[in-house]
Amino acid sequence: MNIDSNVEDLRGVRLWKWLNNQFILPKLDGNCPFTGYGFDETLLDPIREFMKRPSDLTYFELMKECIDAFCLAYADDVDYSYSDEAVEENIIINEYEFDSQGRREW
Repeated sequence: MNIDSNVEDLRGVRLWKWLNNQFILPKLDGNCPFTGYGFDETLLDPIREFMKRPSDLTYFELMKECIDAFCLAYADDVDYSYSDEAVEENIIINEYEFDSQGRREW
């Protein structure tokens, strides 16, 4: 998708129309269209909301919301991966066993 300088000034319903003309709707179908990973959906959620109910956001403000949503979800995912719950889940899934000293048994 080519973005020209005129898009910077689009907002609200005009932006909604431009997004529709860029064939963005098929990409919003909920199938992780970019990477196949769930963060694709998080990235697209602000656009989905905008397409349902256009607000006064500009194109770049909308894209910033998308990136912010992704970054927050990614940070939450990283935090979770270091949590006791995630470590315990990993131990169980991988069937790790430990000796009385806490060393992993091979």
